[in-house]
Amino acid sequence: MVDCFSFESSHYAVFQHLPVMLDNIVYSPPYLTELELAAALAQIVKGLKYLTSCRLEHGSLNCSNILVGTEGDIKIVPKSNTAISRSGMLQGNDTSGSGSSRDMVSLLSITMKLMQKSAYKNGASSAHDMERWPADCKAVDFLAKIQVARSFDELLDSAGKKKTLSGW
Repeated sequence: MVDCFSFESSHYAVFQHLPVMLDNIVYSPPYLTELELAAALAQIVKGLKYLTSCRLEHGSLNCSNILVGTEGDIKIVPKSNTAISRSGMLQGNDTSGSGSSRDMVSLLSITMKLMQKSAYKNGASSAHDMERWPADCKAVDFLAKIQVARSFDELLDSAGKKKTLSGW
């Protein structure tokens, strides 16, 4: 955080300049490599784990409210990139270390969009381009883990043991 201030009973935070939304990457022609996908997802999952550890959830996470810096650093931002009010971006809930179901579903959708430039439809949550993402690749394995994981800790633990996320 660069700065923070209050004005007329609202609180504002100023962060570093992050010029690209994840949406821009999803809708640009080149596909991410497996290594780029792993780097992005590792940061997103770690951010969601942090929110959960604070007993918070985003609740409306999508590619529009994930920003990417020129060095590849990723930040999760509020629903609108303006002020965060007391009832703003994050909703407190009793997650007790588990992943928010809404945030976990959002992670699945974001992963699908990054892998194949479109979200899953009709409950189909697997990669459709078998040439780009063969069934035995680590990205497809991680996609399957999202569907059964009960927490972001569980995703990171399984990734760390098998080097299927940040260790690709």
